[in-house]
Amino acid sequence: MNKFLAVVSGKGGVGKTVTAINLAFCLKDHHDILLVDGNLHNPHIGLHLGVHNKEQTLHTAMLGHHHVSKAVYDVQGMKVVTGSLNKNISFAALEKQLAALYGYGEKIIVDCPPGNAEHILKHCQQGILVATPDRVSVAEAYRTLQTTASLGVEVLGVVLNRVNSHHYELAQKHIEQFLQLPVLGVIPEDNGIPKSIMRQVPVVDMNPHCKASQAFISLSKYVIP
Repeated sequence: MNKFLAVVSGKGGVGKTVTAINLAFCLKDHHDILLVDGNLHNPHIGLHLGVHNKEQTLHTAMLGHHHVSKAVYDVQGMKVVTGSLNKNISFAALEKQLAALYGYGEKIIVDCPPGNAEHILKHCQQGILVATPDRVSVAEAYRTLQTTASLGVEVLGVVLNRVNSHHYELAQKHIEQFLQLPVLGVIPEDNGIPKSIMRQVPVVDMNPHCKASQAFISLSKYVIP
C-alpha cells in the first residue's frame, strides 16, 4: 500500500513546506491525512501553522520521552506531527517513529528536508518533487530523482512553484523532458502565500479562490484521485 508520500526538493526555497501543508489541507476533508514534519534539522511546519511551541514533538519522541502518538495534534482540522526547533538529533531513531505512525492516516505526507532526504525516502513508497522553473532548481531536482530511483520510490511527478511566466523561466515541456516526469501542478507566484504564512494558516483556507489555492486544489486530485 502506498502509505507514505514524501514531498521533496533538490534545494531549499522552492516552497516545499508550503506545498506539503496546502496539499494536506486540501485532502483532509475527504481522506484521513497525517502531515509529518520530517525536516529534522529545520522543522518549519509548526511555524507555518502557529504550533511551534509544542512540548511533545517528533524530536522528543525520537529521544524516547514518549510514544510518537503523543505528538499527533489536531491543527486547523489536520492531523500534524511537528518538530522541535531547538533540538538537534540524529536520524538513527527515525525509522522506529515512522513505523509507529503507520496506523495514523490513510496517507501520511512527509515534508522532507531539501537536498539529501535519503533517511526519509527509504521509508516512503511515493513522492512528489517540488521545483521552481530555473536551471539550478531543476538540476538539483534531477539529483534528487537519482536518489528516489535508487530507493525504489515512485515519484508521481513534479510541482512547479513560484511560477511567474517570465520569458527567462524554463518551459514546462522542457522540464518534463529533462526530468522524464509529468508536471502535476503549476503554482503561480501569489501574494496570498506570504500573507498566509504571516497569519499562520494554509493559503487554501485563508483564500480558497486565489490562483495559488486553485492550483493546490487541482494538485491534490493527482495525489489521491
